[in-house]
Amino acid sequence: MRPILAALLLSAVAHVGWAQVPEGYELAASVDFEDGSLDAVEVRPTSEWAIEDGALTITTVGTEGEVRAPFSYVTLPGHWVGDLVLTFRAKCHTDPEVQGRDVCAFLGWSDPTHFSYVHFSNTSDGVHNAILEVDGADRAPLELQAEPQAKLTDAEWHTFKVERTLSDGMIRGYVDDMETPCLVARDPEPWAGKVGVGAFDDKASFDDIRLYVREDRMTIDDILAPGAEVEQIATGFIFTEGPSWDALQGLLKFSDIPNNRINTMSPEGEVGVFVEPSEQSNGTFYDARDGSLLACRHWARDVVRLAPDGAATVLADTYQGGKFNSPNDCVLTTSGAIYFTDPAYGLGDREAEQDVEAVYRLDPDGTVTRVIDDMTKPNGIHISPNGEWLYVADSIDMFVKAYRVNEDGSCGDGRVLGELKAPEEGVPDGMTMDTQGRVYCTGSGGVWVFGPQGELIGRIMVPEPPANCTFGGEDYSTLYMTARSSVYAVKTRVTGYLPPVD
Repeated sequence: MRPILAALLLSAVAHVGWAQVPEGYELAASVDFEDGSLDAVEVRPTSEWAIEDGALTITTVGTEGEVRAPFSYVTLPGHWVGDLVLTFRAKCHTDPEVQGRDVCAFLGWSDPTHFSYVHFSNTSDGVHNAILEVDGADRAPLELQAEPQAKLTDAEWHTFKVERTLSDGMIRGYVDDMETPCLVARDPEPWAGKVGVGAFDDKASFDDIRLYVREDRMTIDDILAPGAEVEQIATGFIFTEGPSWDALQGLLKFSDIPNNRINTMSPEGEVGVFVEPSEQSNGTFYDARDGSLLACRHWARDVVRLAPDGAATVLADTYQGGKFNSPNDCVLTTSGAIYFTDPAYGLGDREAEQDVEAVYRLDPDGTVTRVIDDMTKPNGIHISPNGEWLYVADSIDMFVKAYRVNEDGSCGDGRVLGELKAPEEGVPDGMTMDTQGRVYCTGSGGVWVFGPQGELIGRIMVPEPPANCTFGGEDYSTLYMTARSSVYAVKTRVTGYLPPVD
C-alpha cells in the first residue's frame, strides 16, 4: 500500500469477518478503539462517550441550537471524497429513556451545515429503511429495495457497508452479509468532508470502523510533468507574494511587500522592477484584455489597475464610506467583475474602519458589494472555470471554503473545500486553478492540490514556506510559487486557468 496521508490511523484489525470490499480499494483509515483512546478521531462534545471491551458507546446528553444533524458522531481523520467504501460494526440499544435501533454513516461532513449521511433505522414493524440527507435536505428520491429486508435487532452487533462512487453520486448501503443493497440513493453533488459514524437521539455502540479508497485515484505524479522538480528561479528578496504571469510581455510579475515594490522576472530568472514604490502591494491578477495588472495595495488600502507602464488607477478604496482594512488578493471574472479579500494584515496601528474582515465584489461600473462576512482571515481567492464557485482561503481557520456564486454575483453559504493542516510551517494563503477546476493553494510545507469536489490530491513540497502561486510560461503549464525570499517553479502536465473576459 502506498502512503496516503501522514495523519492516517492504521490500527490493529479486530472483529475480522464481514468486510466485502470491492477489488481495487486500499485501506485509508481505521479505528477499533482497542487502545481505549479517542485521540485520533473527532467527536461531538454534546454526548457522553465510553470505551469498554474495544467498543465505543455514545449517549446523547443535549444539543445547542437547531438540530440539523445526528446528535452524536465520531469521524476519521482527513477530508475524503471520491470512490469510497465505509465499513463498521454497530449495536443499537432500546433503553427506555431513549429511542433505539438508529445508526448512520457520514460520507462528507465539512461543517455543521453541510453533510451527506445514510441513516439506517427500524420502523415499528422492524422493516429496514434509510434516509439520505445533504445540507439538511432530503435528496434523490430514495430508491429503497423491497427485498431483501434487514432487521436491526436490539442490543446485537450488526455489520454495515456503505459504498459511494463519485462519477454518478450513487450510494449503496448493506447490512450484515447481504449481497443486494437495502439502500440505493443518489447524491447529485458529492463533496469532500470527514467520514464517520454516529447516532441520533438513541444510544449506540461502534467498533472496527474502516475507510477504503480507490487505489487508482489521482496523485501529485499525475499533476507534475515527468521527472519535474521544484527549482529556485530567483532569490534575495524579503517576502514575495502576488505572482501573476504577464502573457503580453512573457514575464512573471510579483510583489516583494517589505521592499515596497513589484518585480518582474523572465523565465530564465532575470529580475527587474515593474513598480516602486508599490504601496506594499500584495496579491495581483493579470488582465489579458489590455495587459494591465490588478493589485491589492496594503498600505494604500485599495485595489488599483496598473497599466503596462506602471501608472496606477484606483478602482476602489472604500465601502459604505469607510476605508478598507488592507486588500490582500483578487481575482477577475468573465464579466469583468473583481472579487477581493480584505483582512487586516496590512492595517498596522491604523484604526479599522470596517467592522469585519470580509470579501467584496467590485463591478465594472464601480459598485462595491460585500459578499462574504463569515470568515476569520480571508486571504487567497480564485474562481472556478465555470464561474459557479468562489474559493477563499482562511489563514487562521486553516481551510479553503467554497461559496456558490449566484446569478447576481452574490455568494451563498460557504462550505469547507478542504483543511490544510500539517506539521510543516505555513498557512493557507494564495491560490490558483487549472482548467479542470483543481485548486492549488499554498499552505504548510508547499502547495496543496484539491479536486473540484474537495478531494486532496496531494502536496507539491517547496523548500521555503510558500505564500502564493500562479501558472505561467509559454504554454501556461509552469507553476510559479512565491516563497519568503525566493521564487520557485515546477513544470506540470496541466494547464493553468486564466478567466477569459466577455
